[in-house]
Amino acid sequence: MKIKEEFLKAAHERKTHFEEWLDRIKRAQACVPKVKDVVERTDWEINAFSDLPEGGRKIIPPEFVIDYTRKNEYLRKMFPLPQAYNYIYYDSMASISTSGSTAAYSIVSKASEINNKLIQAWSSEYTFQYRQMQEKQSRFDKVKTKLHTFNSDREDELDLAQRAYSAAVTDVGERCTAGITMRNLLEHFKGDLFEKAKQRPIENMTWEKMAKRLAINGTGSIEHSELIKQKVEWSSLHCRLSEVAKGQKHGLVADIEDIWTKLIDHLFTILGIINLEA
Repeated sequence: MKIKEEFLKAAHERKTHFEEWLDRIKRAQACVPKVKDVVERTDWEINAFSDLPEGGRKIIPPEFVIDYTRKNEYLRKMFPLPQAYNYIYYDSMASISTSGSTAAYSIVSKASEINNKLIQAWSSEYTFQYRQMQEKQSRFDKVKTKLHTFNSDREDELDLAQRAYSAAVTDVGERCTAGITMRNLLEHFKGDLFEKAKQRPIENMTWEKMAKRLAINGTGSIEHSELIKQKVEWSSLHCRLSEVAKGQKHGLVADIEDIWTKLIDHLFTILGIINLEA
């Protein structure tokens, strides 16, 4: 099977899984009023029979309890408990999914360099759609919220980076400033990760050591593996931002937008797979 077909098969499997999840949640939500009614009726039963005076025990026929217990079995069978999700994994799921989408976005964006008008048009259309989706999903706001918990100084720096980026999109003269501001955020964010991972004030820290200590679910988990992979993304972003800061080749509007999109995804991914308060 060709690579394109293999990817599409995997993507359709992911889409089908989550569409089914959403459908089941929707159907379960439709049952909520009925379940609340059951709880209310059962609460009345518990209160009534808990308050039954001692002399009234004889009014409860044995077959009533047998029948009630039998119906309990039926109700549990018809309404099994849904999976008990851990809220910590909500962020992890979003991060792991986003990292895959960022990789797909990178392929689409890179295709703009191919000398083929049809492919270039395809690249332009779908990179634009991805950025729109990133805004629609409020990924910047979610990063900002997490940075507030992680390090409020970095939250302020994110705002500065956004303002510098917005100015650079409309004013060529502002692109060096944007490159510097965005690079500062990236460097300071890495510094924060390293500081949080330290077990002693003076310790030689590496990305691998940091990933081992901060990744939720620990060493060997998919979060740990993804955090290690993000080292490559960090280096790529840092290199490109340095070129922008120096006024080198990567100064076009499209490239600034591309870097910003990947920067937000990079921060979003990492913040969802680490222990923020470690």
